[in-house]
Amino acid sequence: MEKEKIKELIISAVFSSNQFFNNKILDQIDLKLVKGITKYNGIVLKEFKVTKNECLTYLDSFISETAHVKKLKTTDPSLKNPIIFKVGNNYEELINTVFSINMAKMVPQGKIATNTDKKYSYSLKTVSLEILIEILLNTKVEKMDPISLPFVSSLNNFQNSEGIKELDISQLNLDLSQINKKKAIYFLLESMINRNLMVLSLASPNLDWMQDIEVQQRLSSMLFNLNFENYKIRLSENYEDFLRWRNNSSSVHKDLSEISLPRKVYNDALLHLYSAANWSDDPFTQYIYYYQIIERKFSQIHRKNLIELLRRDVSRPDFEINNEDEIYKIEESIIKQSIDNRKEENQLKDVIKNYFPSVNDFFIFKKKFTKDQLKYYLNNIPEFLDKNMKNKIVIDFTSENLDKIYNPLAKRIYTIRTSLVHNKEGRANNYDPTVDYSNLAKEVPLIRILAENIILNSSDEYLS
Repeated sequence: MEKEKIKELIISAVFSSNQFFNNKILDQIDLKLVKGITKYNGIVLKEFKVTKNECLTYLDSFISETAHVKKLKTTDPSLKNPIIFKVGNNYEELINTVFSINMAKMVPQGKIATNTDKKYSYSLKTVSLEILIEILLNTKVEKMDPISLPFVSSLNNFQNSEGIKELDISQLNLDLSQINKKKAIYFLLESMINRNLMVLSLASPNLDWMQDIEVQQRLSSMLFNLNFENYKIRLSENYEDFLRWRNNSSSVHKDLSEISLPRKVYNDALLHLYSAANWSDDPFTQYIYYYQIIERKFSQIHRKNLIELLRRDVSRPDFEINNEDEIYKIEESIIKQSIDNRKEENQLKDVIKNYFPSVNDFFIFKKKFTKDQLKYYLNNIPEFLDKNMKNKIVIDFTSENLDKIYNPLAKRIYTIRTSLVHNKEGRANNYDPTVDYSNLAKEVPLIRILAENIILNSSDEYLS
């Protein structure tokens, strides 16, 4: 994101007063640094008048300085994609926590543990302003509404309509004589950061004794300890994920008045799986539920295919019921089909063939997918799959040869499904929920269309 855009967004957020009521944009804030809350007998420690121009000048210099925040490099391949920064005497690892309107479910902030011998400590805290700026400088998201910024907390950012804002700094170990206008502006800007943007911090008066790899190992182990004690925390996949843009839906809803009336009766079990997939924002959950819709048809389609095979042969006018060789050939065909059906990938392919029997049936993919999506499935595979499989699982939906669609489509879906439910050490196709999230999200639309069409075409009961 451009520097000027960051300044514009932050200043708009900080100087919006009671925005939910009158959307007033202030030119100046009367900032009070307090101990406790004033109206409950708090003590005003220092007061400053802060203007927009002063904040802009401060931000201009601050952003240039924070461009040099140190980011650790991942040197151990077993530690997948931790995003760790060093700022001052702190290492901060980007994490995501459960977000809930129910405050009781939010992960609390505070010190976790201290090693008195080596004088270092762990804590959960809101990301520092330096690192937030560094993240915004490097994020790909450009279009945002200043009123509803994901990095702004409406709870932290209230001041009254006259522009009086109070900040409780009683928890900070500060020498009041050292707090000047610049320090006050820093407190003001940092106060607007959404408390859900949390980091796992490792701090020490002297961090030089610790190698980068040891920092990563210590933070990873502490993350496990927290989850072991039922704190719901995971590593952030990237900057957009940390800023809570990862799960934002890009789909556009139809107007309610344009939704079609139901015309058919559908299977309840399939609908429950489809709904469960649709309301989840986790591609792992979505993929498994959509796959289960297809999987429920395995036995039915196998049985149907065996019956059709038998009917086709015995209904021929030249079939001789007393000819043992002909009967034996039918038996061999049934046995072969049953053996083939023991492989789940073949069952998957049979279901796809059943519900997409002609080239024209695949038009739905060209209709629902963008050109970029079609190009992706033609040229790319998920990063967590073995690169040697690429030629077997890229899909050309424009092909007139059905086998060139059936085979890679079934193999792609089945290989991804297997990588999700199996995770063996040393195996090529293993899914990592932190680093592979976005890759899997690209595969969900593909299996969703298959699941939708199975639901739509597996019912013959019409509503009057």
